[in-house]
Amino acid sequence: MNQWFRWNWRRRWLGNDRADYLEAAKSIAVPTLCFAGAGDRDIAPVPGCRRIYEASEGNEQQFVVCQRASGFSEDSDHARIIASRPARHEIWPRILDWLLQHG
Repeated sequence: MNQWFRWNWRRRWLGNDRADYLEAAKSIAVPTLCFAGAGDRDIAPVPGCRRIYEASEGNEQQFVVCQRASGFSEDSDHARIIASRPARHEIWPRILDWLLQHG
């Protein structure tokens, strides 16, 4: 948690080993599917997720914001984007479809 707090405080993703995770994301060149929850304002807010997504250079990228405005049943927060009844019906099937297309 201390490392995560430092990331938020400094607005830089530097590891305890001084690794720069945002810089490392620039070398990602594989298909990437990213989800962010519009209701997540504390742990992984949409702008921070988008920043990592945009840093990567994968040629098949998709960024999904889980929010009512995009057709989801709720503005997901950090936990509900993974572990909720809506996630089971709205997010997990998208992940499965994407994996089958990119497997």
